This record gives sequence, structure tokens and C-alpha cells, in this order.
Amino acid sequence: MLTKTKKYIRFGLTLIITTAILTYLFQEIPFANVLNLIKEADFKIILLALGISFVNNFLVSAHRWKAILKYLGCPISLKDSLLIKIGSNPIISILPWKTGEFFRPLYLKRFRGISYSKSAFSIISEYTLNILALAFPILIGLIIYLSHNNNLNFNLPKTIGIVFLYLSFLSVKHSNYYTLFKMYLKKLEGLFKNKSILSYTFLFMFGELFNIYLLSKALHSPLPLYAILIFVPIVILVSGLPVTILGLGTREAAILFFFFKFAPPETLLSLGILYSFVEHLAPMIIGVSLSGLFLSRIF
Repeated sequence: MLTKTKKYIRFGLTLIITTAILTYLFQEIPFANVLNLIKEADFKIILLALGISFVNNFLVSAHRWKAILKYLGCPISLKDSLLIKIGSNPIISILPWKTGEFFRPLYLKRFRGISYSKSAFSIISEYTLNILALAFPILIGLIIYLSHNNNLNFNLPKTIGIVFLYLSFLSVKHSNYYTLFKMYLKKLEGLFKNKSILSYTFLFMFGELFNIYLLSKALHSPLPLYAILIFVPIVILVSGLPVTILGLGTREAAILFFFFKFAPPETLLSLGILYSFVEHLAPMIIGVSLSGLFLSRIF
């Protein structure tokens, strides 16, 4: 287990990197322009996106995790799943390198007698399902793009390079779980065939993709469907790297990098900020209301 000193150092590094990236972006793109665009945005659409985000991040996510645990022979109630998911969200978001995920197995062990190995496997399964599901919209987007007899004029080598680096990092990060994956390989294969779990996974993913479209529409600059399908999954992967707090900075930079041909920089930075708020900051703020109850039950 990491010492407190190492944890503080990691948190400090992620805070510095987050601040550095955001500072650089606002030096290149005036903050006043971004703020004016957000003020002029259609807030009815933003409220709709917030509603979808809350349903997605709370209900859909809780139902899927409950289904995964049930498949593993560790049933829990929807109430427990919601409490754990919502209450642990701010902790996972704030602590660096996803170390806050430890609190979920701890809760399940103390209150439901579920082993750490099965709890950890359920959490790893969630991340694995999310990553594998992201390939589907990319494929659809490429088909739509090519069906219009276009040539792929985005920087494909850089795109592939970024995805490769992420997957390489992920494999190193989870190398300690290799034995666990091997042990539960058959269950993992069965998990991918479970219609209920897959339905929740794709519902969760497309909800997030749809929100990007809604937010770009709220800024009066809707992005093309094929571009959303191809590039947003890559943005999600890049912002999932645990190098900044909540993916702030990396998410906005990735949106600027991949969508620079479709909208002005200030619009894209505004989109990145709204996306971070709707999909990550707002759910975390709501989750704080249950974090106290969640932690008090553990400690």
C-alpha cells in the first residue's frame, strides 16, 4: 500500500499538471471569449444534458454494477449499489490514480461479506467493458464517413499512437491483476455475453456521446455525427489517463486536437469545459451529499 507521503506527492503532481494544462489553454485562447460563449449557450439544452448525465452516471451505472455482481454470485440491492456508486464518486474523482476505488471493495467486504477479489474483478470488468465498447461507435463513425466517399483526412497515425499509448499504460497499470483475470477468464467471457450488462454498457456509452452533441448544439456549433462517433471515444480514453484531476485539461486539450477542423478554438474549449462539468463535476458535486454516509458506514 502506498504511504501517505507518496499519495500526497501524486496528488500534488496531478494538481500541478492540471493547473499547467488549463493555464496554457487559457493563455492561447482568451478566457473572456470562452466565458462569453458559455453565457450565450442554450441553457435548456445544457439542463437536458445534465439530466441525461445524472441518469447515466447514477441509475444506469448502478444497475450495471449490480448486474455484474449478481452474475458473479454476489447480489446486492439497487439501494446499496446507488449509495456506493454515488457516495464513492467524489472520492474516486479526487484521489489520484483511481486509488479511491479501494473504498468500494472495502464497503462490500464489511457489509455484504463479498471477497476483495470478486469486488475488484467487478470494478475491473466495468473499465474493461467501457474500453471495449468504445470501439463500436468508432467503427460506425468510420462507416458513415466512408459511405460519403470521403478520404480520411484526419491525422490517423497520431490517433492510433495515442490509443496505443493509452492501452499500453493500462496494461502496465493493471498488470498486478493478471492472475485475477486468468482465474476469472471464463466468467469474464460470460460477462461479455450477458445481454443485460451489455445493454447497460452501450446505453451508458451512447448517453455520453449524445451529450457531446447536445452541448455542441447548445453552443450553436453542432459537431458532425461521424466526428463524434470517431473522436469522442478517443477523447474519453485520453481523459481517462490518471494524470490530471477528473481528466481536466487533458479532456479539453483532446477536444481541441481532434475537432479543430469543425469549430473555432474558443468554441471547442467552451465545449470541453461544459463537457467536463456535465459529465464529471456535476455528478461529483451531487455525490458529495452521500459521501459522508458512505464513509461513515465504512469507518
